[in-house]
Amino acid sequence: MPTNVTAEYAAAEAEYSRASTKEEKVKALEKMYATVPKHKGTEKLRQQIKTKLSRFRADIEKEAAKKAKGHSVAVKKEGAATVMVTGPPSSGKSSLINALCGSKLEVGAYCFTTKKPEVAVMKYKDVKLQMVEIPAITEGYSSSAKGRQFMSIARTADLILIVTHIPGLDNLLKEFRKANILLNEKGDEEMGKVGIPGLIVQNKTELPDSDKTYQGLCKYYQFDIVRVSGIQKRLNRLKQEIWQHLGLVKIYTKEPGKKAKMSEPLTLEKGSTIEDMAEHIHKDFIRKFRFARVWGKSAKFEAQRVGLNHRLADDDVVELHMR
Repeated sequence: MPTNVTAEYAAAEAEYSRASTKEEKVKALEKMYATVPKHKGTEKLRQQIKTKLSRFRADIEKEAAKKAKGHSVAVKKEGAATVMVTGPPSSGKSSLINALCGSKLEVGAYCFTTKKPEVAVMKYKDVKLQMVEIPAITEGYSSSAKGRQFMSIARTADLILIVTHIPGLDNLLKEFRKANILLNEKGDEEMGKVGIPGLIVQNKTELPDSDKTYQGLCKYYQFDIVRVSGIQKRLNRLKQEIWQHLGLVKIYTKEPGKKAKMSEPLTLEKGSTIEDMAEHIHKDFIRKFRFARVWGKSAKFEAQRVGLNHRLADDDVVELHMR
């Protein structure tokens, strides 16, 4: 044990020594890393802890894949972004996806209808967004073989929708934390923790206690909450919220003297510039770039002439001029 450590670090190190499973060791090592004094004298120790964490996590992932008996639950990413949909049992996840996407996922009047990831495509103003439903999250989910695989898919999502009709989500959020997924928080690459935007969708608002459920969700969770039912107006609002939380912008292109291609938008990160857009299309566009003309929210006037540093806004129309 290094000198001048905190009592918390000493307790975590003792917990590591007593740990009998790899999962317990990972938990203890995370506490050790979080509580070890951060100065030049402990750099070697911190690196040793990170190395052990990496090794144990890799072993856990391998064992999870082996226990899954070779059945792959990987999902190929498609579309402009991936939205993961999950929640407690019987919260109406499949029904919501069907309503948003016009898909036909199986819907049952019993818990755990979804046994594997289900994929559908939602269109938002000509942008295709991939919707992936994973089985309902219950206590112990993140430590089960299949649960770890499902959580590994969730780690790649651009947004996570938590669909619920009950006010309590503590156990569900705890399982995300155990899987090192931080919703609406900044990630920590060194510790393998990923930060992902999260949005709560209150479903089944026709239930008599739905107002009480909404008040409970607002009081205890720092999430934006969208209330939905089968009403199309509310579903449209949810689509808008999904788009806003993804942090993307739609950009339409046009050639000089021609109409804009309004059915083929480019999708870029919010805050992107003309340079980002040009590079997204083709790297040669940067070298050959002369100027661009912009129509839309980011332009001071129609067909404004701008340079590479011009910051774009959602629904802008851009005309690139090359040498």
